[in-house]
Amino acid sequence: MILSEKKNDGLKIGQFFFSLIAFLLMLISAASCFAGGLIFSPSWSISAAQKGLLLSLGSLCILLAAIHCTAMVNVFREPKKQTSPVLIRKTSFLSASIALLCWMIVLCLVYFQVTEKFFTSIQPYLTPLAISIPIWWLVEFGKRNLPPVTSRKQSAALSFGASYGVLFIMFLELSVVLFMVAGFLIFANAQAGSQQWMKSINPAHIDTQFLEHYLTAIVQNPWFIAALFSVVGIIAPFLEESLKPAALWVLRKRSLTPVQGFILGLYFGGAFALVENAGMVIQFGAEGWVENILLRASTALLHIACSGLVGWGYARSMQPGKNRAFWKPLLSAFFLHGIWNSLALLFSAPDLMALSYGTRFSPKIWETIILIAIILEWGLVFFLLWKMNRKLKKETSSEPHRNDKGGVFMNEVE
Repeated sequence: MILSEKKNDGLKIGQFFFSLIAFLLMLISAASCFAGGLIFSPSWSISAAQKGLLLSLGSLCILLAAIHCTAMVNVFREPKKQTSPVLIRKTSFLSASIALLCWMIVLCLVYFQVTEKFFTSIQPYLTPLAISIPIWWLVEFGKRNLPPVTSRKQSAALSFGASYGVLFIMFLELSVVLFMVAGFLIFANAQAGSQQWMKSINPAHIDTQFLEHYLTAIVQNPWFIAALFSVVGIIAPFLEESLKPAALWVLRKRSLTPVQGFILGLYFGGAFALVENAGMVIQFGAEGWVENILLRASTALLHIACSGLVGWGYARSMQPGKNRAFWKPLLSAFFLHGIWNSLALLFSAPDLMALSYGTRFSPKIWETIILIAIILEWGLVFFLLWKMNRKLKKETSSEPHRNDKGGVFMNEVE
């Protein structure tokens, strides 16, 4: 009992420490972005697009700081005894649904340029909120009517997933890309023609036209195309799906149930989607803002559903005699993610061809087929999220959720 309490205290202290570091870094980043966008922009001759980018990043950092602050506050907070958890879960989903409805109305107003000046002025501050609302709804949709998970675990999953988890995944993906680039350069350097070209390069005067021609030749190379599809369709999906909910293994000795693993997996996926989607939308700025928000909301479903599936598999494998139970959910999530990325890459192939050959010669019917395939997979992933919720609800409906003494819900005990 004493050893268990020490492990519990160590886990709490570790969570508080890591969330505190992330919180301070986000506050510093937010202050820097707002200072650059609001105070120093006149003296630095910052353009309107650059100013909007800085303000959007600052707003995102404020949102992430709030997530980390919530995780710190929940570390030492005792779980509350809920008299009606069903009512609370319904209220939470209802709140997310109302927020999603308001989100749709705002996007319509922005798209049809109603009160354009007003929305243009607040758009940088609105971007993180517009990204997070569909993520919130998808998480609530996935965990509706399931036994509750403590707020401490939920906030910890959001805090870790939106900071150290996403940074570690990005580091691994970047390392793979750099490794492949280094291998290609070594291979190119071994070729006689490439050696002569590289020796003839003068850093003080680079022929941009010849460099563009050389890069075009690289893009047209079948090995480059194979490497691109390998990274986007195989390596990145496997790294992301296996690592997003990997922090669940810290709880392997704490009787983590499959339902808890699924719900926490949803939060890990939502945290990853928040950071990734924000980075994608912010870099495009005001151009096509509504379209980018909707596009990233669709990818948020993929991250959330697949992470929930993998989290469920990880939690199942922690049970006695089921050490390999995570492989099937992990491979399923990897397959869905890989197909999605590959279809998205194929859909953008005409743009790649335009860069390589100066013209788009992909048949329109081919683009339509790929778009239909993407929509069908989106529907399949949404059905999977709904099906997992129904499956877990059925499994837990006959299980008692209160103990015999205090009426405390079992999933609320740390």
